[in-house]
Amino acid sequence: MKKIGLLIVTILLGINSFGAGQLKDEFIRKPGSYALDAQGSELTITKQEAGSCSLTAAWHSGNAASSSTSSTSQSLHDGWFVYVESPNRIWVFDGVDQGVLLSHSEKESGSKAFPRAALRRCPPKFRDALPQDLRARYSKIEEKTPAR
Repeated sequence: MKKIGLLIVTILLGINSFGAGQLKDEFIRKPGSYALDAQGSELTITKQEAGSCSLTAAWHSGNAASSSTSSTSQSLHDGWFVYVESPNRIWVFDGVDQGVLLSHSEKESGSKAFPRAALRRCPPKFRDALPQDLRARYSKIEEKTPAR
């Protein structure tokens, strides 16, 4: 009996530690706080009084003594979703007709709004999750716009 109890505790601890790891290749569709990495970077989605949501991504780098933080925020409406490509690349659809790539890495940081270059480089999973009419509209824009 003690072995079964120990096994259950071990499994639960394993599940708990896995959940505390970094988000990667995941969709988020509910408000909450989500750990992005082990340095304390966090994605926070908060429901507002008017029914919309706001999103804030705060990235931390380095150890606690020399941590640097950058953050960005986005307003979300019914139908929104977030796709975490990696802890440093987060794709956001606002639920209406806009989106943004939030990024934080040595190569790129800040946000890039849709359409244009950001949508051209988005992961297929994210693009496929967008409403059909929006994908069609963006593909027409991309056909007319040269790659950057």
